Amino acid sequence: MTTSAADEDILGAYGVHANHYITKPLDFCQFSSMLRTLENFWFEVVTLPTATAPLAPPKDVITSVTHAVTLTEQDESESVIKVLMIEDSPSDQLSIEAALSESQRVAFETTCVDRLATSKRALGQERFDVIITDLCLPDSQGIDTVKDVVKLASGIPVVVLTMIDNFEMGLDSLRYGAVDYVVKGEMSGRVLSRTIG
Repeated sequence: MTTSAADEDILGAYGVHANHYITKPLDFCQFSSMLRTLENFWFEVVTLPTATAPLAPPKDVITSVTHAVTLTEQDESESVIKVLMIEDSPSDQLSIEAALSESQRVAFETTCVDRLATSKRALGQERFDVIITDLCLPDSQGIDTVKDVVKLASGIPVVVLTMIDNFEMGLDSLRYGAVDYVVKGEMSGRVLSRTIG
């Protein structure tokens, strides 16, 4: 929480995996949401042991729905977070699903598509809670991908997950409506769960 609304401070905070960046004067709704996320993060990181999930075998289909986590009996009342993943690399799809499956508190159901055009069709058929997108797709590249996905998403949070470790690209992604910018080399289940959950 700070009085600084400078772009470099905001991106710097998210770059070291801050969960939220809140400027003063305080927006109570934003602050409440941040506290709920912090509670979930504290529960996962401090209370629960670290869990690793094996990678699933490669899929032959581009679009698939996977339950990344099987909830325990006490958690079955929790809702499932539905994720649309726009990623054209099958190995990266598997890595992202494996990272999401590390969460023991939240269940993620993922639908994978390999291009922007297919994501438009998927968004027309189903409701999603969050979108994870790469910046380099067969039919879209760079910051144009962020602009197009945010436009298609109509209010759904968009997380950029990319190999491009570039400060300006990250800043532009946030400016154009992404809620977070995560470099694949820094990806972990905790980072993704905290960003999405």
